Amino acid sequence: MDLLKGQMGEILSSRTISTRQRQIAKMAKEAPEMSFWSLSKHLDMEWLREAYRQTRKTGAAGIDGQTGKEYGEDLEKNLETLLNRAKGGTYRAPPVRRTVRRCG
Repeated sequence: MDLLKGQMGEILSSRTISTRQRQIAKMAKEAPEMSFWSLSKHLDMEWLREAYRQTRKTGAAGIDGQTGKEYGEDLEKNLETLLNRAKGGTYRAPPVRRTVRRCG
């Protein structure tokens, strides 16, 4: 089942991910002295698909020059690679390109 297509799949996926995020937040709130060494054990393909679904695809390309639409053209392979890198400890988030807005 493709969770990126069809309203029912999106609702189920969003609900599942939201529940998992609330559980993590609850653990953090109930035990503030506890440190999370890694949240990668909570990541899976469903989580990454939902994150991609919620990402605005019409924004500017990332620092690597790739647009959201381009990333989605081979989404399953890209997400699998990302998941493997995150769980393997080799993923490093790229720097964020910031712009300055001038008013007036």
